[in-house]
Amino acid sequence: MGVKDVNADNTQELRTEYDVLPYEIHSWSNHAANFLPHNIMTDRPHDQSSRWSTNANNHRQFITLRLERPALVRSIKFGKFYKTHVCNLKEFKVFGGMSEDNMVELLYSGLRNDSESEVISVKQKLGGHYIPCQFIKIQPLLAYDQKFNFSVWHVELRGTINQHIVQRICDDFSRFQKQEAVRLCLKFFRDRGYNDAFSALAQQTQQQLEAPLLTQLRDALVENCNYERAEQLLRDAEQKEMFQACASKVPYAARWTSVGSETYAMPPARGGHQMCIDEERRVVYLYGGWDGAKNLDDLWMFSIDTGRWVCLSTSTRIQGGPGPRSCHSMCFDSIRKCIYVMGNYVDREYRGSASLDSDLYCYDTISNEWLVLSENTEVLGGPRLIFNSQMVFDSHYHRIYLYGGKVVLPDSADAPIVYSGLYSFDIRKHRWTKLKPDFHMLEQEQHVRARYFHAMLIDSEQQRLYIISNRRDMSVPSEFIIYDIESDTFFEKMPDLTASTQNIMTQERYLHEKHYGSTTSSHSKSSPDHIFMAVYCYHIPSELWTEVYNSANIESHHAGAAVESLAQSSSSSPAALYPKPRFAQDWVFDAATRSHFMFGGNPNRPNDRSARFNDTWKLEFTRPTSKDILRRALYMVRRQRFLDMC
Repeated sequence: MGVKDVNADNTQELRTEYDVLPYEIHSWSNHAANFLPHNIMTDRPHDQSSRWSTNANNHRQFITLRLERPALVRSIKFGKFYKTHVCNLKEFKVFGGMSEDNMVELLYSGLRNDSESEVISVKQKLGGHYIPCQFIKIQPLLAYDQKFNFSVWHVELRGTINQHIVQRICDDFSRFQKQEAVRLCLKFFRDRGYNDAFSALAQQTQQQLEAPLLTQLRDALVENCNYERAEQLLRDAEQKEMFQACASKVPYAARWTSVGSETYAMPPARGGHQMCIDEERRVVYLYGGWDGAKNLDDLWMFSIDTGRWVCLSTSTRIQGGPGPRSCHSMCFDSIRKCIYVMGNYVDREYRGSASLDSDLYCYDTISNEWLVLSENTEVLGGPRLIFNSQMVFDSHYHRIYLYGGKVVLPDSADAPIVYSGLYSFDIRKHRWTKLKPDFHMLEQEQHVRARYFHAMLIDSEQQRLYIISNRRDMSVPSEFIIYDIESDTFFEKMPDLTASTQNIMTQERYLHEKHYGSTTSSHSKSSPDHIFMAVYCYHIPSELWTEVYNSANIESHHAGAAVESLAQSSSSSPAALYPKPRFAQDWVFDAATRSHFMFGGNPNRPNDRSARFNDTWKLEFTRPTSKDILRRALYMVRRQRFLDMC
């Protein structure tokens, strides 16, 4: 497989087997006592002295590893002491390259202060080209106790060492570096007015600094001050869709719209409900939830086109469907036009008398009939009764995937806590398969443990599950991981989502589209009673998160105008343009309108713990179009022309 093949096929990249990369200790800043650098080559978690420790805790500390031969480094595994340690790395950087004098930053992250090894994916591309490495440099930045020096217990590198592939990667990256050096020199010569040097280098290398149209635009503006020509070139660029790439890099902005009306029927206020969408019929289904006093078993349908709710059933139990429940799982079968429902939260005080069987129901949206697919999925090899799990439908193979959640135990103490793993249910064969039980989700020496309050999206075409994995306990941060269905393998894309998005207590996340995802979070700010809501966008190709909306910013913006706001009605207040912060709401995404729809939630009011919302909101991601960029560019040209006239 050549470099072109590797760069072009992202699926193959994920499914490539990782090799353990042999290395030696090349150099280091210093070490304390007998904590020698070579100790990190052996994993001895119960040996207090089996580590490299620095004799200082400043940013000048480092250790450099030299690989046996060049490789494409995919991930780095950090072993740890068998219990928490004050010297563990809370913050560090990893650099890589073909020489120790020319390295690229591959990772900026931190480790959890626990006893479990961590495998973290590193940056593999620069400018669309894979980065070959023979040297890896680890730079500690912060220990868990800032008074102590840094310790690294064990390091294992994994990646691609195939000589044929790596040689092509090295050749490709070398060409890229040379082309980039020439391009930067051309830019420098032109900006400084060294026209002879610019022409000579351009002619000898036959390399273009930029697209010809951009060169013409610069000549028109800078060299000739021909503003009419510049405007025409800008219009030509817009017609050739040259502004599309620029528009795609502009961060999204959030536009909220309150939909629905009190004039028409509305679902009662609730949290812990579930929603799913039939994109073909353009309707959203809502089922169950907790209204602050009791579980609900009503079924509602929302029309995206009319913005109205319709009650399909006030009690599904009477119609042969599931009974009242909350914190359940639900997904829509786009082939058979059915809704699948399973899971339920049972209060501890009722677990002694209530049935803890895990039932699975199917609702036919065409015939308006309920069907019991299983009265107890555990008997058929499926999960036990769980809550706060996530379920998705695979339209390609007609399967359901269920991941995470807590198991409802018969005792009232809920100790020890048991989490559910990853399951699949073949709808045609009516067969459950346990893919990954909890604590055994071990891929590439990496634990991927089950969660609750997480989110999951399926890409049926590429057969991948995207899991934004939320908390398991307060010591385990959020993760963004990918499960490749065909190879039965987990891949960690972001080891500490909490740090990268500055979340504290995330309640729910939702991923949308093929290239972008949004995350909706409810957080504890200064106290457990103060929550705020944030929306993030994840760009899959670049693996970057950007904040789209944060209710804390809205609160801060309007805090200074509190006196003026008192004189306004609530409908005209700026705060009415945004939903109030909440958690335990649910979301669906409509691909046709590129819009999210949110309903309900818990406002977490200290003086009214039973309070819930029953409002419906539409969230759209907006960004400038190519015509918006053209309009702005023409304005700047005309502004400069006016200044030149003065």
